[in-house]
Amino acid sequence: MSKIHLLYIFVIGVLVALLCLSLNRSEKVEVVEKRATDTLLVYKTDTLLEIIPKYIERHVVDTLYIPTNNQSYLPLPIESRHYSNDSTYDVWISGHKPNLDSIKTYPRIIERTITNSVKREVVINTFDLYPYLGFKRFHGEYLPSIGLLAKTKKNTIYGVEIGVDNNNDIFWGIQIGYKFK
Repeated sequence: MSKIHLLYIFVIGVLVALLCLSLNRSEKVEVVEKRATDTLLVYKTDTLLEIIPKYIERHVVDTLYIPTNNQSYLPLPIESRHYSNDSTYDVWISGHKPNLDSIKTYPRIIERTITNSVKREVVINTFDLYPYLGFKRFHGEYLPSIGLLAKTKKNTIYGVEIGVDNNNDIFWGIQIGYKFK
């Protein structure tokens, strides 16, 4: 038996063993959870109009005396009035019979929406082996070869091959590739 035949028998034996291993291997199945949190803030401004607000407090803070024609004085009380409506507004005005005609307020409202999402995906961790037989055409000759390709879980492909030409010279090759999804 020649050296070439022994090489072919050895390589075919290795390929058959790898093929049996690849068919009988157990796949690791893994559930991957990806968590994401989004926060959405919406700022709104409402316009509140109160036409005739009612005061809640009244204090006389001072009095002015105005002289009249008959040698007497006319008292004019200076008041301070407090207008309030919950937490919407708080107004103080002062003067002689002060009156607040209307008030517009622009309270700012913040709406906060928090979204928590969980995405689950099943990931199969595999390492696939593919033995193959083929022919190469080189300088007008068809050269037989055998090889093995391995695909990783990241879709990277590695391969080796070996063959013999008509002069009984051994050639070999290496392949590296990527499988696009």
